[in-house]
Amino acid sequence: MRAAKTVTAHACLIVFQAPGTGRTFDSCLGRQFQGRRQKEEGRTAMNPWSVALGIIVTGVLSYYAVPLVVKYVEDRVREQMRDRNETVGPRLVGGDVLGYLECALFFGSLVWAGGVALIAAWLVFKTAAKWKTWDSVGKVPLTEIQMRYRVFVIGTAANIVAALAGVAVAHLP
Repeated sequence: MRAAKTVTAHACLIVFQAPGTGRTFDSCLGRQFQGRRQKEEGRTAMNPWSVALGIIVTGVLSYYAVPLVVKYVEDRVREQMRDRNETVGPRLVGGDVLGYLECALFFGSLVWAGGVALIAAWLVFKTAAKWKTWDSVGKVPLTEIQMRYRVFVIGTAANIVAALAGVAVAHLP
């Protein structure tokens, strides 16, 4: 069996053409494109029920799984800080709501907006805002900033994974 030939490459979307078959496959989402027009557009029509189920999966993971991951990381960091006799302040209000909105943004941009540009812009904005905040805060101990940073990065990654799970469901036939 011969290796697949790359037809196009995008930031996250790589399309392969299987030699001798005339069929093309989207490697990120596992879809098979069925025609020249669809191949050129790079998208196939999605089943509305699959999209609705993808929204539900993203919402459920965002509401239940992501906070569990964030709480686990936060508890582990607090435990490490306690072992070194360092204190970390209470969790800030509003992070959960931001996480839900972030999941919705990631899901929507991957399903309808076509990809990573909106996600990249959001991540740049979010990182720049946090960076400026962490630079300007002088009264907060370094250990506090380290804990917040870990929760920030892992929480964002968990939101991306939740959105990707919903996108995978949305692309079911």
